[in-house]
Amino acid sequence: MLLAALVSIAALQVPDPDQLYADRGNIASAEQAVAIWEERLTRDPKDNPDSTASRFFLAETLLDMNRRPEARAELEKVLDAPVDPDWAPEDQEFKAKARALLARLG
Repeated sequence: MLLAALVSIAALQVPDPDQLYADRGNIASAEQAVAIWEERLTRDPKDNPDSTASRFFLAETLLDMNRRPEARAELEKVLDAPVDPDWAPEDQEFKAKARALLARLG
C-alpha cells in the first residue's frame, strides 16, 4: 500500500512526482507516507481534498496499518465527495469501490 500512497501523492500535484517515485525508498514507513499524504490533502485547496482516488488509496493504506476507524472515515469522505465533471467515471468507480469496501468492513 505504500506504493498506493506514493501514487496518490503524485496525483495531488507534487512538483516532481517522478522524483518522488524514484525516491520511494527514502520514505521510512507507511506512517511517514500517510503523514505526507494527509498534509497534502489539507494544506492547499487547489490540491483537491475531494479527490476520490486519493481518499480511497489513503483508506486502503490506513486499513493495512490497522487504523480501521480512520480508514472508514476516509471511505465515507469518498462517498460524500462531489463528482468532478472532468473525472466523473473515475469518481463513480472509486465511490463504488468505497461502498463495497465499507460493506466488507461491516
